Amino acid sequence: MAEPLRYFGPAQGHFAFSNFSPHGFVLDGRYWPTVEHYFQAQKFSGSAYQETIRTAATPAAAKALGQSRAFPLRADWEQVKEQVMLRALRAKFADPRLRSQLLATGERELVEDAEDDPYWARSRSGHGLNRAGELLMQVRAELRAREAGPTGSAEHAARAAGPAPAAASGATDATAACRRETLTEASAGRCTSC
Repeated sequence: MAEPLRYFGPAQGHFAFSNFSPHGFVLDGRYWPTVEHYFQAQKFSGSAYQETIRTAATPAAAKALGQSRAFPLRADWEQVKEQVMLRALRAKFADPRLRSQLLATGERELVEDAEDDPYWARSRSGHGLNRAGELLMQVRAELRAREAGPTGSAEHAARAAGPAPAAASGATDATAACRRETLTEASAGRCTSC
C-alpha cells in the first residue's frame, strides 16, 4: 500500500490541496480567494461580518476572523460545517488543472498534516480525524466517477444543452431545473439534478 500523501504548507509539497492555497473560485455569486475564506465566512452567513472575512488579505487573516467570537456563529454551524467544506472543495477542484492534480493521486490516502487540528487534520503521530483529507478523497471519487461513468453523462449533456422546442421534445420540469442549476452552480462543476 502506498504511503499517505500528506499536505499542509507550501514547503511540504502538494500545497494545492490545502485550504490556504491561492486557488479562488466563484460560489454563491461571489469570488472567494481560498477555501479557507469561504469556510470561515460561512460561520457568519448572512451577516456583514461574512463580507469582512471574504475580503481578508490572506487565508490566515480569514481564519483568525472566523475564529473570533466577537460575533455569534450561525446556530446550525456544527451540523453544516462539513457540507460547507465539501461545497468549497467541489468548487475549487472544478478547475481543470486542480482536478488533474487531485486525480493524479490515484487511490492514495490524503492527509492534512497540521499538528494542531484534531478534527480537520491528522498529525504525524496519527491522532486526528483528518476530515479535510476525507472530504478531499470524496471529491476525488466524485470526479473520477463523473469522468469514467457513461451512466448519466449523456443525460446530463442533453439537459445542460437545453430542451428542444417543447412540442417536439416534451421538455420536463426536471430539464428546466437542471439548466437553472447548471447555470447557477457552473463554478462548482456539478449539476445535482442529474
